[in-house]
Amino acid sequence: MAGPAVVFLTVMALLAVTVFTGLGRTTAAADPQNFAGSLASPQVRTVIRLGSPDFHPRQLAYDPLRNGIWFWTSTQDHGITFTNRVYYYDIERAQLRSWPIYSGDWSSQLHAGLAVDQKGDVWIGWNHHLVDFRPADGSYVRYEIPARATYPLPAAVIRDLPADLGITDVAVGKNGTIWIARYGALSLTSFSPTNRTFSEHALPPNAGDPAKIAIGPDGHVFFITNLSADHPGYGAEKVGEFDPRSGSTVVTEHGALSLAVTARGDVYTGLSLRAFGLGRLSASERANAHAQSRAPKFQEQLVPFDIDDRAVAVDGNGRVWVAVGGRPEIAVLSPASGRIQVFQYAAPAITSWPAWDAQPGIPRTTPKPGAVWLSHIVAMVTDKEGHLWYVREGSSNIEEVVA
Repeated sequence: MAGPAVVFLTVMALLAVTVFTGLGRTTAAADPQNFAGSLASPQVRTVIRLGSPDFHPRQLAYDPLRNGIWFWTSTQDHGITFTNRVYYYDIERAQLRSWPIYSGDWSSQLHAGLAVDQKGDVWIGWNHHLVDFRPADGSYVRYEIPARATYPLPAAVIRDLPADLGITDVAVGKNGTIWIARYGALSLTSFSPTNRTFSEHALPPNAGDPAKIAIGPDGHVFFITNLSADHPGYGAEKVGEFDPRSGSTVVTEHGALSLAVTARGDVYTGLSLRAFGLGRLSASERANAHAQSRAPKFQEQLVPFDIDDRAVAVDGNGRVWVAVGGRPEIAVLSPASGRIQVFQYAAPAITSWPAWDAQPGIPRTTPKPGAVWLSHIVAMVTDKEGHLWYVREGSSNIEEVVA
């Protein structure tokens, strides 16, 4: 997998909001204890503190019906899961609630996928189970996905890797259909909450197994691949668009490890290599490519810095949020103007990469009092105000950026 291409070797200095216009860069003055704003009203702040180093939120979902944030945590003792909980943070009331979702045989390491449907049900992909959680009464129903994929990846692609690791992502379609990405399957899976049935939709032989998915404004299902179906040993090099009505799929050769789609249908992907960085496939380019019977082409390197490719998010204003590669920063791009703002993590100081995410040749430094590790952003989501909520890898906190 691609990692950050640029890593600072020394302790990071405190930064204020940084604004990029084209390739120029100007920096405003910073309060020594905050990265933007003031002590009373910082633009980057820690909102949710779970208070335990064992609780690591790994995915976030915004609930427009309730105006809140959903996430989940799991903790394990010697590989045995002993607590699984789903959490809801009410933004207006600043209140946090949680509910247990128990099953002793579910592995937290394979827990992937979190989405809220139009009725307010929360859908969770958990190993080989799709969980329908109902906040009204705290109840949930588990549905087990079919034991074997009808359209598996070729054995030459899987090689000695596990053949099936279950669900990798979940999204809710415009009509309420639940869409599922499944490791090792050359297909997308859909689930009908009305009929409680799964259906498998084959992808072209040149695609791959979907890793992350997003729904477009027209109901099309966009996905990025984990393994490449036609290039054994290659991964994360395809972007696909599946039309549920016709069953047709367009596969584009473009590296990507993260994915987001705007309300107008522009697709953004992230890959932390200079050849790609933050990429965009506009709705107009997709339409033109279809009319001209050619492959659509991504615009690449939309920002003048490398990005951390684990997560990308878009807000209701069409802005695109990414993490800056190798730096403790979050950036937001306004595509219409080309303006980029950069914010530092909500933390008083940054040291180096933690021991569990060691970078070759990078010396370890001793943390300053109150410092945090530079770490990957594992999840991002925006709310109705356009604020960004994000989780850093290994952290039990959830932070917010107001921009």
